[in-house]
Amino acid sequence: MVDKKLVTVISAVYNKEKYLQEWAESLSRQTFLDKTEILVIDDGSTDDSIKLIKKFTKKYKLPIKLVQNEKNLGQLNSLLKTFRTLETKYWTILDADDYYISPKKLENAVTFLESHDDYSVYAMNYYFYYEKTKEKRPLAPPLVPSATFNNMREAPFFQTSATTFRNCFTKKFIDAIEKFSAENETDVCEGDSFRNAIAFGFGKMYFENVMGSAYRCDIGGWGSLSELEQDISNMKGHWELFEFYRAQFKDDDNAKYMLGLTINFYMKSLVAVANMMRDLSFYKFECKPSFIKNVKKFQGASDAETMMNCLLHYGRILKDFGIMVK
Repeated sequence: MVDKKLVTVISAVYNKEKYLQEWAESLSRQTFLDKTEILVIDDGSTDDSIKLIKKFTKKYKLPIKLVQNEKNLGQLNSLLKTFRTLETKYWTILDADDYYISPKKLENAVTFLESHDDYSVYAMNYYFYYEKTKEKRPLAPPLVPSATFNNMREAPFFQTSATTFRNCFTKKFIDAIEKFSAENETDVCEGDSFRNAIAFGFGKMYFENVMGSAYRCDIGGWGSLSELEQDISNMKGHWELFEFYRAQFKDDDNAKYMLGLTINFYMKSLVAVANMMRDLSFYKFECKPSFIKNVKKFQGASDAETMMNCLLHYGRILKDFGIMVK
């Protein structure tokens, strides 16, 4: 009789051959593999990612199920497709360029969640790993105690490799995510902040201060953005997250907190843009296509106008809510 799997590790892969060795080795060291399924979604890779995944599956005897998208769907659509067929009680996401440090990352998570029904998330400490300099910075120092968080107001930012979730994604909920993403032309629902915030609608979060994983934070789409682009994308994303969250959990104080985050990002972004306006050539070199796509509904005649339109739009929304930004 085959033991029932309890947790699914989801890894969406697109041209990640450079990092797959470390990813696979870290999974092979997990003590909970007999209760784990590893779902790898290849989103149309054109490098040797698939070849390496098949090689490491055999080499490390990993319980990998490989799904190959017929065309590139993007991370959000790949994840939603996965959530519709997910059968395990718990799930986590390990991006193909991140890796686990603790061999008990999955075992500790499932053991805790199995015995605490009022919790929806288990999180461990993690490193911000800077690929370019090989520097590692921990989220929390060693002396910070393990703790329970009841809402987003209390919790720090936990990157996806650090968290394990109870499976609360119903078909109705996934439909709502797809509808919201399509109507707002946004990919905010694919990110860490979205998953962490939504989880608080179903239970509490426990943080164990044990180093669990490493997050390569300076590569990929987000890592390639300038600080200003990240500020404005954060501002836009947190507002959209607040709108979705408010619709799903109407009486939850977390929705109010999301509005507060939006205000803070708005203020920071506005100051940054005001400073940069002294040198308009900044926009020509710093606005990357990924950023323009993120704010395309506010595009104007120039990159400078694009960003200012974005800021002014959300400024008007905040004003409509009776919030004055000084």
